[in-house]
Amino acid sequence: MSKVLPQSCIMKRKYRNDKWDKKLAFKYIIRSRENIEMMYLFINGENKIYNKMSQGYLT
Repeated sequence: MSKVLPQSCIMKRKYRNDKWDKKLAFKYIIRSRENIEMMYLFINGENKIYNKMSQGYLT
């Protein structure tokens, strides 16, 4: 059973800075992809769902 990261955690990370760091987000996804199946990221105010098996994370 895989874990799904709560949206509130991502929202807290985003609102810490006004501008989302895509490089940091990419590293965070790569570091966490073994433990979760999908991640919810708010990038530029848009909710995107990333599957663990996807290759285009920040498209």
